[in-house]
Amino acid sequence: MLVHFRYGEPSGSVLLQTEVQKLLADQTTPEAAGKAITDGPAARYEPFKK
Repeated sequence: MLVHFRYGEPSGSVLLQTEVQKLLADQTTPEAAGKAITDGPAARYEPFKK
């Protein structure tokens, strides 16, 4: 799923794990988790730099 985002910081795996844990603990919303997971790689992944 996040193969292309597992290298670099923050890695996609770390972002996904962190945000899913927050979701399960009711510490974030699905929208906020999605934004965090998208914004992390955006700093280094050209298609996300818009």
